[in-house]
Amino acid sequence: MQEPKSQETPCEEQAENVPSTESKKQFSRRGFLKAAATSAAVAGGTGLIGSLPLAAESKASVAGSEPEGARPIPPVHAPAKWDDEADVVVVGTGGGGLAAALKAAENGKKVIVIEKLSEESVGGTTKQAIVFITYGGSRLQNEAKFAVPGFPFNATKAVQEMYPYFQYSADISMLEAVYGAMGPCVDWMEQLGVPWELDPYTGPMCHVWKGIDKEGFIARGIKPVTDLMYRVAKEKGVKFYLETAAVALVSEGGRIVGLKTRSLTTGKTRYLKGATGVVLAAGGFANNRDMLKKYLPAVYEGAGCTYAMPCDTGECIRMGVGAGADIAGLGSSTSFDAGIDWFSDGKGTFHQYLYNGSTQLARQPWLGIDINGNRYPYLDVYPAKQHNPWDLMPNQAAVHMSLPGHRGYVIFDKHYEENIAKFKQWGCRRPIQPNWPDIDRMPEWTAAHDWREGAKYAIEKGAIKRSNTLEGLGEMLGFKPGVIGKSVASWNEVCASGEDKQFYFPKDWLVPVLEPPFHGIRIGGNVFATKCGLRVTPKMQVVDTNQKVIPGLYAAFHTAGGNVGESALSSEPNCVGMTFTSGFIAGQAVCEEKA
Repeated sequence: MQEPKSQETPCEEQAENVPSTESKKQFSRRGFLKAAATSAAVAGGTGLIGSLPLAAESKASVAGSEPEGARPIPPVHAPAKWDDEADVVVVGTGGGGLAAALKAAENGKKVIVIEKLSEESVGGTTKQAIVFITYGGSRLQNEAKFAVPGFPFNATKAVQEMYPYFQYSADISMLEAVYGAMGPCVDWMEQLGVPWELDPYTGPMCHVWKGIDKEGFIARGIKPVTDLMYRVAKEKGVKFYLETAAVALVSEGGRIVGLKTRSLTTGKTRYLKGATGVVLAAGGFANNRDMLKKYLPAVYEGAGCTYAMPCDTGECIRMGVGAGADIAGLGSSTSFDAGIDWFSDGKGTFHQYLYNGSTQLARQPWLGIDINGNRYPYLDVYPAKQHNPWDLMPNQAAVHMSLPGHRGYVIFDKHYEENIAKFKQWGCRRPIQPNWPDIDRMPEWTAAHDWREGAKYAIEKGAIKRSNTLEGLGEMLGFKPGVIGKSVASWNEVCASGEDKQFYFPKDWLVPVLEPPFHGIRIGGNVFATKCGLRVTPKMQVVDTNQKVIPGLYAAFHTAGGNVGESALSSEPNCVGMTFTSGFIAGQAVCEEKA
């Protein structure tokens, strides 16, 4: 582990952890609500994200050196006096952080949790998710006699089933530990008060809050889970410091013993002692362009946007690396399909909410072509229960990111509002409607309740191109002359024939492009989670580059990495299950460590 900096040495690289006065003004409540119209708002009632401007790319301070947003953050020495003390300090209030804090508190430990956003945002990116995927072993799954690859559940067999999807490059022992603990984690959460049921729409692999999935609308289905866990954690005496950024790990005698923090409202520095350990559970780095370029270059080039919330900026991973930690999962991520290129087109931020109307419009099976005018495949998701959750949407993102120029293009005409219903897409590809049951579960700062509003806004802002001629549209999208016209003519012939012999679209999907104005969207992947992070043991202990445990340091996914192996352009989307379960494991393991 690297030697900590002197306590008196200014930690200059931490300047990005505290927003300037100007940036606070920029993300005021009014600005926040305005930004929500483009689905680019911060998740919660505050813009205090404690990082560089969203998805900004910083310049190297010295020619040839590493950009500041990706530089490791070394630990600091322990202070002469701690501002607050606990047995365990947890960073982050997503599923992993809440599970770790609650598990430690149940073991009689004094726990402090810090969160850089406001109370409204407790739950992090996890509460934006829909289901808790487990491969078997929960009470409900045992009663249904369900398990992957077959009942009764066996974690070793489940890993063997999944291993080919991970290029045989993930840590088997770590995966077996997490897969084996998923069922017990679900049951433990049930004991806390979560009324789980197996989702009637997505099937017995998925646990949801009972009754929340109405007619297939499960946006933010995990929110009541994280809300309950936060409430129970406070009841059990867990102390929360909100709107507080992690600045650096604190090291003493080769051991991590606490955390240096800074209040994002007052600027006050606090040293928080974690006598037995610190659990890093602050998510990944999907909104840190410097880290994407360093650790996930194919995603850096291939992603049009990210669904991960704007607080996903990777400081805790940099802190772990600064303490000597090894990295696992280089090149690996999970993405959804059809990430609209707001950011590189200069039309908006890199963060775009998944249920935004423009995103849902882009995710439909329109005519999809690459920059040379060639069609590419479209992977259907309906009915979802017929497919494995690690297929389809993540693979569709891989299709987009691997095309020439790392982008795809969807083309359609003026009748998109009526034609979209023909595709009958399911889940998060299903265009959102204001009359859906429980629509208010998804507040309008995330996305308008009518998909048409988001689509029209994107057209007005130029993220969706519109022209009265195909050649004009092609020029706006960057096609060579004649390419888009030839592709559309060929597609219209397929539609007129009633048979798609290339990709076998059903007849309902054969929607011609005939009447102006014509529309086109430039799309890449839509990053759901970075899968590159700190390498951990089966107990979620962080290890250094010599594969030795760094005493006192733990990480939950997706601050931890490697759960889908190396170089996975887009892999299985079991992020909620990995997050909650890894925190559950870390919360127990840190209690077993001796200070």
